[in-house]
Amino acid sequence: MKKVIFILTGNLMMAVAIAMVILPSGILTGGITGVAVAANHYLHLPVSLAVGVINFAVLLLGYVTLGKKVLGNTLISVISFPLLLEVCGKVQNVISLEEYPLASSILGAAMLSIGLAMILKQDGSTGGGDLLAMVIHKKTGVSLAVMVNVIDGAILLLQATFRPIGSVIYGMAMIAVMTIVLNLLMSGNSININKLLDGKPVHVIKKTYLLTQTKKQRPNE
Repeated sequence: MKKVIFILTGNLMMAVAIAMVILPSGILTGGITGVAVAANHYLHLPVSLAVGVINFAVLLLGYVTLGKKVLGNTLISVISFPLLLEVCGKVQNVISLEEYPLASSILGAAMLSIGLAMILKQDGSTGGGDLLAMVIHKKTGVSLAVMVNVIDGAILLLQATFRPIGSVIYGMAMIAVMTIVLNLLMSGNSININKLLDGKPVHVIKKTYLLTQTKKQRPNE
């Protein structure tokens, strides 16, 4: 029961991040949905059909490679996440960051990382890209956190061919933050805030924010 509670809580955290922070700000996300959107654009396949086919193929691969335990835990997410996303999508104006996409990227990345780490540490996944990352991790030994974000980054680049460049840039910024946070959470290391503030990704984010604020203040001078 404890495992189920952790997986459901992780899915709730991710649903809140996507429905209340990321989507309202127009930021692109990875995952199977991103592949389905690209399939719809280039092949004119319905998004729902593409999601269903890809998820079925990945679930089958996960069952063969990882076994029934992981597949069972993944099904909890596959069933609960769409329902939680639907509920969270109906809650309006709880987190209002539409005018601050950079802040949305950072907050969304932190929430997604925490939620996903809760699920992965219970031998579960959200299906799709996460399950594929677990398969690759088992076969190659590459860091699970790195594989999750490599897959999402590739999916974002696929969408970059037909989506606004601004939404792609903020999406990549979100993945950069997720790579740091998820890797720390999955490795079990404590998060040293001072060390993070000295890191280049965070320095770039801080500098971008300061430049944005400067531009906003100039018209009033």
